Amino acid sequence: MKLGALIGVDAAGEQAEASVTGCAIDHRKVAPGTVFGAFRGLARNGEDFIAGAVEAGAVAVVARPEASVPAGVVHIADAEPRRAFARIAAKFFAPFPDTTVAVTGTNGKTSTVEMVRQLWRMQGYNAASIGTLGVTTTDSEGRAQAVSTGSPRPTSSLSSPTWRACAARA
Repeated sequence: MKLGALIGVDAAGEQAEASVTGCAIDHRKVAPGTVFGAFRGLARNGEDFIAGAVEAGAVAVVARPEASVPAGVVHIADAEPRRAFARIAAKFFAPFPDTTVAVTGTNGKTSTVEMVRQLWRMQGYNAASIGTLGVTTTDSEGRAQAVSTGSPRPTSSLSSPTWRACAARA
């Protein structure tokens, strides 16, 4: 997707034709073409990592208006950068399923998600689950298909140990 299509040609300026390859809020996960979200936190300020994200290839930075962003990189300035970043990420990763369920807690998340995924599948819905064990979906013949991340480490915050998602679309 082109940056101009994601945030608007006027906002993207000279970088409107830059290819966007992903979104990240961790500067260590930025690759060429990434939109980087720099947010102030309780322990750290993501704005302190803008230079590193740009060096790694960020094409745009979502941050407060007063944040310092190097020349040549689009600064998507917003008083509420988390909200702005969420809207950009939602547009980049669209389409999002009509129904999404998140399961959190200490025990039973994987079992709960798997049961819900199977129940939805039995009712004729397309369903998938995302978690630390990878992605589970169903093939056209109704067999479960596990897609491993190939790494023992989660690949994104969506696959953290305390979060599971199960999504279905009719």
